[in-house]
Amino acid sequence: MSTKPPFALLPVIMPVMHEGVMSLRADGTIAQCNDVAARLIRLDDAARARRLVGTPMSEACRLRPLQQIVEEALVDGEAFRGEINNDSGHIRRVDVCVMPRLQKGKVTGVAILLMDRTEVWRLERVRQDFVANVSHELRTPIAAIRGWSETLATGDFGLPEFVTEQVVTINRNAERLTALVNDLLTLAKAESVGLERQFVEVRLRTLIDDVLTHQAQALDEKRMRVHVAVAAEVERIFSEPRALEYVLRNLTENAIKYSPADGEIYVTAEVRKKGRLRLSVRDTGMGIEKHHLPRLFERFYRVDKGRSRAVGGTGLGLAIVKHFASALGGDVRVYSEVGEGSEFVVRLPRESWQLPTPLGVPAVPEVEDFTVTGAQPTVRRTTPLE
Repeated sequence: MSTKPPFALLPVIMPVMHEGVMSLRADGTIAQCNDVAARLIRLDDAARARRLVGTPMSEACRLRPLQQIVEEALVDGEAFRGEINNDSGHIRRVDVCVMPRLQKGKVTGVAILLMDRTEVWRLERVRQDFVANVSHELRTPIAAIRGWSETLATGDFGLPEFVTEQVVTINRNAERLTALVNDLLTLAKAESVGLERQFVEVRLRTLIDDVLTHQAQALDEKRMRVHVAVAAEVERIFSEPRALEYVLRNLTENAIKYSPADGEIYVTAEVRKKGRLRLSVRDTGMGIEKHHLPRLFERFYRVDKGRSRAVGGTGLGLAIVKHFASALGGDVRVYSEVGEGSEFVVRLPRESWQLPTPLGVPAVPEVEDFTVTGAQPTVRRTTPLE
């Protein structure tokens, strides 16, 4: 067994790594570097690490966004993890991890890990364009199928009963195809261009009411009750209404689909620590086994394929929710126990919802509780949200 200390192995490991690895001294000069890192910071396939050791990072680095991050890390001692873009050259996307080394509160150096994601990004763009183009092309034939099947199913053509039943089946599956195509287009747009971020004032309670009104028939059929609690301080927010509507519609639809008859759904909106807006949709359904939770927001992932086909759905809704939450600067989480139901939580930072000017909301938040008993929800006043 080798008795070399871990750091003595770095010269052996670094040259064979697929990632770029480098370290800087406190004065910003390069202490260690492998050829992958040299290629990435120089934007040149011919760059070699041995020529950069001892060189100031400000002179060696042509990837300007990285240079700015490193300068801030050397001054403030703050770590960075994320993606940076280069608008020119063949290297377009780089994943970056910058970790300052601190000793007694002072920065003694910086460790940097770089991963070239350009090819992955290019292939992802090809996939997104393909999905978007195919989805657009599918819309026309699906519309024709739906139109003719609806005409045959509702018209007085004297068709045999078994033929009419088959036509209804054709129309039902054409509707499922339409939903799939629409979700594919929504996901492709969210992935390729992101959220347009046309932020306007949004009345959050009104938005939730509209979502529930459109789902009143499904709620009535399963005799489900919905309780809504919205803190007064987030009654009016500044956000992207289409993204919020999709998120709330998808999460409440899932809660209805995967809950038994006579179940209950709780929709809440409140402010938590650091001014973070917390939107929650909780149901009393069958719950989800823990080993499914890490993959729940993947495209086309289904917990139970048989059950999912029975209740409908495209397998894309939660993936789109995740993209919209991320585009708004937040995230989405799920908490679930088998037999006890599930809770989906979207968390948005203050800058993604707070109005640019104060609106004079009351100091004590008011909350209303919705009970949906039929086509129209009824309202009753309850205690303020804690």
